[in-house]
Amino acid sequence: MIQRLIFRLFGLEESPEYHRVRTLSVPRQPALPQSGDVDEILHYLREKHMVDGISVFTDEGTLIATTFSEEDAVHEYSVFEQVAYELADATHFYVQREGEWIIAFRHNSHIFVIHAPAYLNMVELSALARDAEKMLFSVGW
Repeated sequence: MIQRLIFRLFGLEESPEYHRVRTLSVPRQPALPQSGDVDEILHYLREKHMVDGISVFTDEGTLIATTFSEEDAVHEYSVFEQVAYELADATHFYVQREGEWIIAFRHNSHIFVIHAPAYLNMVELSALARDAEKMLFSVGW
């Protein structure tokens, strides 16, 4: 009863989002991946930063790692490149599709495409990008 009231106070009427609120109510750090497997690293980053998916590209457009199908990831990258071509000074690209945010941005020499259930701010995106670069490319902070 109290939980239902709290969900209504915070505007969380949609039942699919209840598991995300429960995850936040019990703080825990996901276990670090024990191997250098890219899939394990991406799974760890998804859990740590609470996003639905991550794709990482080089500046030239080469797909490095993704949690999506390669075709979908390349399509989203091409949309980002088109927007970057049309709006040369744009640094981040946000699109909402079917209740999910798709965020594409450039960090150092990599392009990240993130799927998230809610809008992420610049600090959260930078933290995710730094963690990904540190774990995937051994680039320190």
